[in-house]
Amino acid sequence: MKTKMALLALLLLGGCVAMKTAEDAAFRVVTKDDHNLLFHGTTQLLCDFRRDALDLVPAEAYCIGEGERAFVENPQEAYWDAFIEKGRFSETEPVSFVPLGRRRVVPVPEGITQFDTPGLTRNSVSYCLDRDGKRTVFAGNLIYGDGQILNLYDFQDRWEGAKIGGYHGYMARVPKLIASLEKIKALNPDTIVPARGKAIEKPRQAIDTLISRLQQAYLNYLSINALWWYFGAETMTASGHLIFGERVIPRMPEAQKFDMPPWLTEFATTRVIHAGDGSAFIIDCSGKREFERIVKMVEAGEIKRIEGVFITHYHHDHVPGVALLVEKFDCPVYCSPVCRNILERPGDYRMPCVANVPIKNIRCVESLDWAEYAFRFMHFPGQTLLHDAVLVTRKNERPILFVGDSFSPTGIDDYCIWNRNFLEEGQGYFYCLDVIRDMEPRPLIINQHIVPPFEFDDARIEYMLNQLRLRRELLSELFPYPVNFGMDPRWARFEPYCVQPGDAPRLIILNHAKRPLSFYVDGKLLFRNVPPGEERSIPWPLPRATQSVNIRCREIPALQTSTEILVSPL
Repeated sequence: MKTKMALLALLLLGGCVAMKTAEDAAFRVVTKDDHNLLFHGTTQLLCDFRRDALDLVPAEAYCIGEGERAFVENPQEAYWDAFIEKGRFSETEPVSFVPLGRRRVVPVPEGITQFDTPGLTRNSVSYCLDRDGKRTVFAGNLIYGDGQILNLYDFQDRWEGAKIGGYHGYMARVPKLIASLEKIKALNPDTIVPARGKAIEKPRQAIDTLISRLQQAYLNYLSINALWWYFGAETMTASGHLIFGERVIPRMPEAQKFDMPPWLTEFATTRVIHAGDGSAFIIDCSGKREFERIVKMVEAGEIKRIEGVFITHYHHDHVPGVALLVEKFDCPVYCSPVCRNILERPGDYRMPCVANVPIKNIRCVESLDWAEYAFRFMHFPGQTLLHDAVLVTRKNERPILFVGDSFSPTGIDDYCIWNRNFLEEGQGYFYCLDVIRDMEPRPLIINQHIVPPFEFDDARIEYMLNQLRLRRELLSELFPYPVNFGMDPRWARFEPYCVQPGDAPRLIILNHAKRPLSFYVDGKLLFRNVPPGEERSIPWPLPRATQSVNIRCREIPALQTSTEILVSPL
C-alpha cells in the first residue's frame, strides 16, 4: 500500500533509526545482530562492500559507492579469481570480507545524499538524511560507540603521502579515516547511525574521542618501531605527521651495533655459518640467486658439506631457496614444531607473504651440537606469530641470536597487523623480549635483513615492554572487546584455508578474552564456553565451492567476523 505522509517520522528505537518518507518507499534501519542495515524499500544502502552486512535481511538490490561497486556486482571477477590463482601467496595488501556472490546494484534513491568517506575500506561512503530539521548521517564502519573502531587490521594499506608500502602500512588508512570523520563532523549531524552498535547521540564528542585515540595509538607505535632503521626518519616522521600533525615523536634510542663475526657470510636474507672443518650451516635461503651462490661456494671448495638449514619464518623472501638446497644436497631443515605445518603445507594458511614452496626434510629438535657450535632452536613469535629464532654459541665467544625479521636496532617489526602480533603478557613481543632479557650471557642479535649485529640492553628492553603495555591500554579504549580480537584477523578461521579433495577442514575459534565465550556460526551456537586463551575447533564438511560463514559471540554482541574457506582450482 502506498504511504501518503506529509512529514517524515524519525524514531530512535533501541539504537535503531526508523524512517518513513512521503513517497512510496520508506527509508528504514533494520537492526539485527548488532548490525544497522539501511533500507529504502527493498534496496539496501551499503557504506562498504563487507559481506558481514549482506543477506542478514533479504534485499532485492543494493546501493554502494562507485569505487566499490564491482566488489558487490561481480566479486569473482573483481577480486576472487586473481586472489585464488596467484594473489593469496605473497599477499602484501590484505583485503577482508569480500563478498562471494553477485548482487544487483542500483542508483542511490532520491531523498538521501551519498558522499565519499574512505576509512575502513579504500572507497567507503556515508549517507546524509535531512528531515524535520534533524540531520542523520549513516557512517558505516567509520566509528563505533563513543569513539571506537572494530579493529586495526582493516586499516593496513600502502601509505599515501609517505613512502611506505602495504605490507609495512600499519594504520595507513587512518589519515583518510580522520579526514572522513572531520567531514562528517562539519555536517553537524544530530545523530550518527554506525554500521554496528547503538546510534551515536553526541557525534562531535564521539568523533573527537576517536581521533584522539587513533593519534595516541600511532604515536605509541612509532616509539619502538623497526622501520626507523629501514626507511629512515624522514619517511617515518611523515607518516606520523599525516595522523597527528607536526610534533616531536619520542622513541627508543637506537641499539649499539657490533662487527660481524668472521665465521659468518651474509647475502640477501641468507646467512652461512662456517665451521673449521669446512662444513656450513645455512640460515634462510631467499631464492634461486642465493641458492646458486651457495652452490658456487661448494664447487669452489669454500664449503665442503652443508650440515643443515634453519628457517626463521615462512615469508617469500626467506624460504624458496631452501627447497632447492634440499633437492640438491638432501640436507635436513630445522624449525620449531609450531612452524612446521606452514612450511610443509603453506596453502593451508592465509597469512601475508606466504611462500608457496612446500619444504621437505624438516626436523624439529630443541638443540643441535655441530662442529664448534651449539644451536638452540625456539619458537619466537616476533614479526609474525609463526616465527622462529636460533641461538648460536661458538666456543669462547658471545652468543648470537638469529631472530629472522623480528627486531631492528630501532625496535620491533610489528608493521603488518595481519602477521598476528598479540598484546598480552607472555605473548608476541612480550614473550620475545622476556626470552632475550633472561638469556645469560646477553646475546648479540642478528636480523636477516640487517648487516651489523646489535644489542638490546636492559634499558631498551624495559622501554619496549613499557611501550607495549601502554599500547595494550590505549587499544583497550579503542576496541569494544579484548584487545587481541581487534588485532587478530584470524581469530576465527578455517584450516586448511584452501582445500583439495581428501582434506578434512576444521573451523577454529581462538578466544582472546579472559573468560569463557560462546560463538554462533551462521546463527547456530556451535562453540560453547571456549576457555580463555584457548582454541577450539569443529570438523567442517568439505565444500564444493568457496564458502564463507559469519561468526558472532553470544556474550559480546560487538564481537563478530566473517571467514572463508577456498576450494583449490587445481
